[in-house]
Amino acid sequence: MKIKSNLFFLTFLITAGLIFTSCSSDDDTQGETGEDSRVLNVEKADGTLYSDGEVITFNKAGGNGTRPEDVQLKYYLKNVGSEDINVKIEVLEFRGTDGSDFTFCVQPLCIFEVTEGQSYPPNGTVISPGEYNSQDDYFINNDIGDENTTSIEYDMRFYVEDDNGNQTNDLTITYQYMPN
Repeated sequence: MKIKSNLFFLTFLITAGLIFTSCSSDDDTQGETGEDSRVLNVEKADGTLYSDGEVITFNKAGGNGTRPEDVQLKYYLKNVGSEDINVKIEVLEFRGTDGSDFTFCVQPLCIFEVTEGQSYPPNGTVISPGEYNSQDDYFINNDIGDENTTSIEYDMRFYVEDDNGNQTNDLTITYQYMPN
């Protein structure tokens, strides 16, 4: 009888262990407490969030040093975490252009020519918990292309970088200019 009792107890422990193990999450967006570890929100001007892979299309370009509102792709970087974060934006790739006519502002810095694979600002921008970086961050394409241009596109990756260079909270959007 004692053997059956021990066998039953051993089976119970193994089954409980398997259930416990299968219920744990391997999702790296979850912290140790089970809370969502996303700390960077990239918001649109209306307060909604950009979606990873979202394409935003404009049919007008800036130019001649102007920064018209109707060609600005505005974005707001918000720290929704509980510690300071360092945010960078990488120009992953551009198509139909050489990057020389792109205005990219992430305060306090504005860049007037971008390079593929480069992150801006070079040292990042630190955002405190519950705060936004700026209300004046945006992208503008100033390249109108030529008679063969069907579209000009810039893939931009937002991410948080820690002191060790680890990158998290990736979000990529595409600024697309399609001439009329």
